[in-house]
Amino acid sequence: MLQRCAVLIAFALSATGSAIAQTPALAQATWRAFAPEGVGYSIEMPGEWTLQSEEVRARGGTMKITVATVRAGRNAYITIHSRHPEAGVLPAAQVLDGARDGAVANVKGKLRKEDAILVSDLPGREFIIDAPNGLVAISRIFLLDNKLVQAMAAGPVMVLAEPDTRRFLDSLKVADR
Repeated sequence: MLQRCAVLIAFALSATGSAIAQTPALAQATWRAFAPEGVGYSIEMPGEWTLQSEEVRARGGTMKITVATVRAGRNAYITIHSRHPEAGVLPAAQVLDGARDGAVANVKGKLRKEDAILVSDLPGREFIIDAPNGLVAISRIFLLDNKLVQAMAAGPVMVLAEPDTRRFLDSLKVADR
């Protein structure tokens, strides 16, 4: 069950390889705040996002996963949120570790690095995944009440050093709830 949210991450990473030259560089992008109503977080996105939602079966029912994606050149900037049925039942560290492990497994990647972080004073994780085909993803996740929230930048290895990646990740915060 903890791997369910990572299913769409695998899709996003695989789509990153096909995003080459489909969108303008970020220098020309207009950054906008993405703050889904009723969820309680916000993040700056480097352009117009596309939204996808998917219902997945989970313990105790179904779980709706919502993904907002901006593609910019070879990179993808993604935020994901879902009401997580195990949040509040299992310790937060266990849910976060499971989401991280699921993300790595679903992209058939390797965990390169992980740090415990705080997002608006809530415990979270920042981790880097080396994925197949020379792709890499850097992700931040945290639990907000019973919601799992994630921000991820993915693309060729240089995405890790790009200032726009830092801007994107650093803008992730808890909004008014």
